[in-house]
Amino acid sequence: MSIRFFLFLSFILWESGAFAKMVSRLIPFPDRANSIETIEQSIRSLMLLDDRLFAFPDRDYFVTVPVREVGTTREARFGTLVQQKRVPGPLEAYLLGNSFPIPNGHSFLLFDGDAVEMTGVNETFQLVARRSIVVDLLTPPKDRGGAAPWTETVQLRKRFLTVFLKSGGLKFGGAARVPETWWKAEGLRVFLAGRWDSFPLFSLLCDKDYPTQCSLEHACFVDGLGSAGNVRGLAVREDLRLILLGNEVNNVISVVKFNSCFDSMTVGKISLPSQLKKMTDIFVDEKNRLWVSTLQPDDYNNASVFVWDAKDWWGR
Repeated sequence: MSIRFFLFLSFILWESGAFAKMVSRLIPFPDRANSIETIEQSIRSLMLLDDRLFAFPDRDYFVTVPVREVGTTREARFGTLVQQKRVPGPLEAYLLGNSFPIPNGHSFLLFDGDAVEMTGVNETFQLVARRSIVVDLLTPPKDRGGAAPWTETVQLRKRFLTVFLKSGGLKFGGAARVPETWWKAEGLRVFLAGRWDSFPLFSLLCDKDYPTQCSLEHACFVDGLGSAGNVRGLAVREDLRLILLGNEVNNVISVVKFNSCFDSMTVGKISLPSQLKKMTDIFVDEKNRLWVSTLQPDDYNNASVFVWDAKDWWGR
């Protein structure tokens, strides 16, 4: 092997993450201007959509908070408590505590990680449809040789259904839309965070015209992740091809470099500041800011939602 070819191969492997050094970061405690006190103090999931923060407590309604790109104080950026609104959920008495929002145009989908259902709402947040997810058509990820043999598919489905049917409570701990630049799809493709060590990440494929009609597509491989049993929160950073998976017990976010469903590896660990209470969800917006919700407000700014600029949580 020539030196030139060796250097070229090394560069390709580094870019793919094969030689990536594990990055560990403790991110700073946000000041008051980068935290939000919400009218419902216990927030279970969140997203940013159309200059509003949507915060979901374990209620049959959600909370909206205005988000402005100007100002240096909490009130200038996020308004006051009086400007926050409680909005009825799509179904009366349907608690949203285990549902993870997925932006879809000017509306959103709600993936229920406990009931394993997808709910769709329109732009006025009225119910469109609610359907169960098909879970028994799962296949292994494609490698360079193409689709896996049928025998591997049968074995995978058997192993997954065994752990799935034995699971009680929350089965999936997060959801985020897969960027089209990563993986093109005829419909809408979503990442799901599984709460099993042997099944930490899935792709979910939903119909283009009926986005609540979904089925589990692939069980993705993730090297170096460790335990996935306490995963709560999933987000993606499109420009760097990063998947973020939160751990609700130790308040650590694992950072995964996604090359393909067959080839992904953990490249970093982000520790949240000790002042934050139990993490419940994470979201990365179009400006690559990281948003985190917590089960209880902190003892300093009485906030349950926190935000960091990209340079503060990943260095760029």
